[in-house]
Parts: sequence; structure tokens; C-alpha cells
Amino acid sequence: MNAMPAAASYMIDPAPVEVESSADALSLRRWQHGDVRGYNELVKRYEKPLFAFILRIIRDTHDSQDLLQESFIRLYQNQDKLREDKNIKSWLFMTAHNICIDFLRKNKPGRVTAMDHQDPLFQVLIETETSEGPPQPDEQLHKKRMYHRILEAIENLPSQQRLAMTLRSLKGLSIKEIAEIMDCSEKTVGTTLFAARKKLVAALRPVLVEMYGENGL
Repeated sequence: MNAMPAAASYMIDPAPVEVESSADALSLRRWQHGDVRGYNELVKRYEKPLFAFILRIIRDTHDSQDLLQESFIRLYQNQDKLREDKNIKSWLFMTAHNICIDFLRKNKPGRVTAMDHQDPLFQVLIETETSEGPPQPDEQLHKKRMYHRILEAIENLPSQQRLAMTLRSLKGLSIKEIAEIMDCSEKTVGTTLFAARKKLVAALRPVLVEMYGENGL
């Protein structure tokens, strides 16, 4: 993709590279010294994970593409404010999250913002018994109702807990990176995730009992 607005075509020699510089810091340094390939490296490095993150919140491919574009435009506009000693990955994810929230508030204020998650809890919750042959209409309706009860429970989580669960569900994001994105400690992330799962289990107890029985909890 080409998320970069029109930019100057001139280039100057980048500053000397320090061996210990991270890939992001090196790309930023090249970009801030006039070599727009540094910006393109950042786009290429993060467009796939960032799109996956946005899609989990927005649940619409077309809108997610637009918001991904907007995220990288914001990156370009903030070129002079970015620093090598700050985590650009965290900045991008937090910026994308804010863009998504603004979009939903403006365009879909009543829409559920939570997504399916890869977190084991969600896998257990949406798991159904396998059976031979196609599901019966009443079975499909039952599954759909349970699924919406799960989404409603997720939506009712406090915003930080919902964000933590969404970030945790993405492959490639460590607890440390989630902490950086949420601007908190790793311990706080762990506590937040634990509290979120506890609230979900409590809220969905009737569903879990219906699926697995009292002894299955």
C-alpha cells in the first residue's frame, strides 16, 4: 500500500547508524533525515498487524482499510514529533485504537465494538458439540443467541479491560508491548486481563452452565 502523502523527493545521506539501534529507530532516523524509504519500511512492517487489530474492532474490511490509511497518515504527519527512544509500534497501535473509537462514536454509536478473540476463554465459550450432518435450525438459533450474549458481555467490560483482551488476542504482541501500548506496567496488564476474564465468566455463567453443566465450570 502507499499510505504516504505527497512528499519531497530529495534525499540526503542518513546519519551514522549505531549497531544497537532497533529496526524502527533506524527507519525513523532515515526518514527524518530525508530518506522516505524509512517511512515506507515502517508501513510495510506494521500494515498487516495493524490492519488485523483495526478489523477486530471495526468488523468491516472497507472501513478498516480506510482507518489503516488514516493511521499511517497520522504517522506521516507526526514525523517531527517521533523519537528514536520511544516505541513506534506502541504509538501506532494506540493511535489506531483512538481513530477506531472516534470512528465508531461518530458513525456507529450503537454498534458492539468487541470482536471474536483468540484468547482461550473465547475459544471455550464459542465451542459447540460436533455432530453428524448439518445443524438444525433451532440449533443454529441457539448458537447465535449464545454468541450475542458473549459479545454483549465483552462489550460491557470496562474500556481498558476490553482493550487489553483485544490486544492480547493478536498474535505477535507480547505482554510488554501491550503494556507500552496501554501506557501501564506489565503487572497492570496481567491484572487487567485476569479481572476481565473473571467478569466474563461471572456474566456468562448461565451460558457456561447451559453448555457444560455445573460440574464443567
